[in-house]
Amino acid sequence: MTVEIDGLAPWLSVPFEQLLRAWQAAELGHAPLIYGPEGLGKTALAHCLAKTMLCQQSGKAATVFCGQCHSCQLMDSGTHPDFFEVKPLEEGRQIGVDQVRQFNEQLALTPAVSQSRIGLIAPAEALNDNAGNALLKTLEEPPNNVYLVLVTNHLQRLLPTILSRCQKFSIALPESSQAVAWLQKEAPEASQGELSTALLMSAGAPSLALQTWQSGDVEAAKEVLNKLHAIAKGEGVSPDLAEQWAQNPSKVWAWLAFWVSQIARSAIQDDEIDPVVSAISQGQASDWSGLWHDALEGRSLCQTGVRQDLLLSRWLIKWESVVSPS
Repeated sequence: MTVEIDGLAPWLSVPFEQLLRAWQAAELGHAPLIYGPEGLGKTALAHCLAKTMLCQQSGKAATVFCGQCHSCQLMDSGTHPDFFEVKPLEEGRQIGVDQVRQFNEQLALTPAVSQSRIGLIAPAEALNDNAGNALLKTLEEPPNNVYLVLVTNHLQRLLPTILSRCQKFSIALPESSQAVAWLQKEAPEASQGELSTALLMSAGAPSLALQTWQSGDVEAAKEVLNKLHAIAKGEGVSPDLAEQWAQNPSKVWAWLAFWVSQIARSAIQDDEIDPVVSAISQGQASDWSGLWHDALEGRSLCQTGVRQDLLLSRWLIKWESVVSPS
């Protein structure tokens, strides 16, 4: 029977059951590694696992944490003395060696409330080399009743020495229908078309799709598509369009790459992705890959000194030459 937990996305029920069965059968290693694409709720899954392992009422015979005991209450308040979490001090930064050293010292102490101590590292790919090496001693010789739970979006970025000492659990993208159904519950005011577009823009990751829609990026990306369609109909390139787009080049380049990929896909598969996409794909264009690669290159140059308005102007000229009626 599928385990349903409030706050845990439905596509995580089966992975949670897998982790739970391993825990109940004493087959869960001291360092489970939960990995998969970004935007699936893997850290929330790790918290549910930790809460179950620390629960005072349930223990290994439980289906899931009780939610009522002192341990569960401490986990809910974020003050459990036997649970430690390491993450970057600021978004986009690495996890440093001093953070991991302190983490190791905390895990070495005797449990204060529960029978175990649990440490969570998310995202684990943020560990720099020194921090990763500092973690190895705890991975190799963990103290009694200590578990390390690692979460990563990029398995290939972890040190091989860390990977070899972890028990891996993969989280896959949900089916599109399941993801859209979840999104409709989370954002009932959004149309199904908007949510489907957000999901496509987020490579099928529902949590990222929700953020994409909430941020207004779906609407902004659609405005970019409409500009491309106007050019394809022969309306020409507005003189100040490149300058406008250069105000937020990273996102605009990402949207350009996304729409070109969808146009190319529609041209091949004749999918009803979006009426505007379908309209553009029916043209005579054949250089979709070149436009896509140029958009990706433009995004990669956003942190350099290259003038983005000039790059975008060149891209728009190429777009016009490819898609405008002859």
